[in-house]
Amino acid sequence: MNSAYPCIHEVSAQVFLYERRRARGLPLTLADLAEEEIDLLAPPGVDFVWLMGVWTTGPRSLAQARHDPGMRRRYDEALPGWTYQDVVSSPFAIAAYRVSPVLGGDEALAHVRRRLAARGVRLLLDFVPNHLGLDHPWVRERPDLIVKPPHGRRDLGFMANHRWLAHGRDPYFPPWVDTAQVDYRSAAARTAMEETLGAILDRCDGVRCDMAMLLLEDVFWETWRDAPLPPDPARGEFWPSVIARARDRARQDGRSVLFLAEAYWGREYDLQQQGFDFTYDKALYDRLVHRDLAAVKAHLCADRDFLVRSARFVENHDEPRAASIWHGQETIAATVAAMTLPGLRLWFQGQERGLRVHPPVQIRRWPEEPARDDVAAFWRRLLPILPHLRGDWTLLDAPPPLLAWTWDRGREGRWLCIINVSDLARPFDTPVAIPGLIERTVTMRDLLSDRLTSVPGSDLRSGQTGLLIRPWQASIFALA
Repeated sequence: MNSAYPCIHEVSAQVFLYERRRARGLPLTLADLAEEEIDLLAPPGVDFVWLMGVWTTGPRSLAQARHDPGMRRRYDEALPGWTYQDVVSSPFAIAAYRVSPVLGGDEALAHVRRRLAARGVRLLLDFVPNHLGLDHPWVRERPDLIVKPPHGRRDLGFMANHRWLAHGRDPYFPPWVDTAQVDYRSAAARTAMEETLGAILDRCDGVRCDMAMLLLEDVFWETWRDAPLPPDPARGEFWPSVIARARDRARQDGRSVLFLAEAYWGREYDLQQQGFDFTYDKALYDRLVHRDLAAVKAHLCADRDFLVRSARFVENHDEPRAASIWHGQETIAATVAAMTLPGLRLWFQGQERGLRVHPPVQIRRWPEEPARDDVAAFWRRLLPILPHLRGDWTLLDAPPPLLAWTWDRGREGRWLCIINVSDLARPFDTPVAIPGLIERTVTMRDLLSDRLTSVPGSDLRSGQTGLLIRPWQASIFALA
C-alpha cells in the first residue's frame, strides 16, 4: 500500500466557539480566533479540520430541539441544569447552506480556511444530502422537491402551506421530525442538490456526507416505495456522476476535494465504488467495543482496496465517548488499534482529554469535566506519529489477545504496532519479517513511552524477541 491516510479532527463549531468566548470573557466569531486557538483546531499531525455544524438553522427546527421530550431527557443526562440558551438546532437540520451569523458568516469561515491552509491543513464541512431543515426555503417554495408521505401515513410527515410533506428518515427508525425529506426520485431535486454540493465545495476542501447510503437507489426506492412519485421521475445512482463532476470542477481550479461517507449496513463498499474516498468503518468500531479479537482480525483480512478507503474511529459525535466504554489504559489501547491502521483516521473534539460525557449535537455548552493527564499526554505523542504510518502495511499473525502489524517505508522508516487487548501480560513471539533487519541488531524504540529495546534481527524474524507485552499495553515501535 502506498497512499497517504489523512487524519481528521472533528470539531463542533458551536461548542468550540462557546468555549473560546467563555475562556476569553468576550464575544468573538471564527474570524477572531487567536493563533493558540487555531493550534487547538489543528495540532501537528492533523490534515483536515471538520468544522461540524457551521450552517444556518432555523426557528422551527430549534423549537423541535428544545421541546422534544426524548431530547430533553438527553440534555438532562448530559448537562444537568441546562437552559434554553444552551440548546441549538441540530446541525443536520439545515435551513440554508450559509455559515451561521453566530459563527461570523461566510467571511469568517473563509478566514479560518486561509489560516488552516497556511499550516497545510484543509477544511472539511457537512453535506446533509438526504434531508433539509424544516426552515429551508424549499419547504415553502419548492415542495415539488420534497417527498409526499404515503397515503394515510401522516406520522411520517408534517403540514406546510396546506401540503403534507415527509420528514427525513432512516427506514429502521422513526422520522427526524426537524427535517424534510428530499426526493431523489425527482430529476429536479437531484439537480438542485448537486448545485448545493457545488456551492459547499467552493468554500472547503472536502465534505462529510451524512447518512450517504440512504441515497443508494435501491435503499431510497425501498424506503419510499409507497410514496407518490414526483412528476419528473429519475432513476439511476446519484453519487457516481455527481462526485465525478465535482472532482472535475476542482481539478479545473487546480485543487482536489475529499469525499467522506457516513455509511452503515454493509453498504460501504458500494459507496467506495461510486466514488467516495473513504467510508465509515463502523464494523471495526463495533468489534473493538465488544472486544471480539477474532472478528477484528477477520475484518482486517478484507480486500486491501477496501481497507485503505475505510475511516477508523473509536469516537465521534454519534458514538459514546471512548473513555466511557473503555477504562484507563484500555482507552489508549483501543485508540492505537484503530488509528494506526491503513485508512482515514478520525478523532473527535474532547477525545484527546479523555472526556466521558456524550453530549447531544443540539447543545452548545458541554459539562465541565477534568481532563485525564495520561490521555492528553498520549495524544500529544500519537498525533505527530500518524503521518509516518503509511507505505506497506502487513497484518501479523499474532495469537490472541495480541494485535500486531508493521509499516514499512524502506529507508524512510519501519514501525511495529502491538496492542494487548487483555488484562494479562503476554509474550510477543510472532515472527516479524522486514527486509534489511535480519543480519544486524535492531533497536526498538516505543514512540509512546520512549522505552528502548535491542534485539538481534534474526530473533525478530523468528519471533524470539523475549518481549513481554503488559496488560492493555499499546506500543508503536520505531525499528532502526
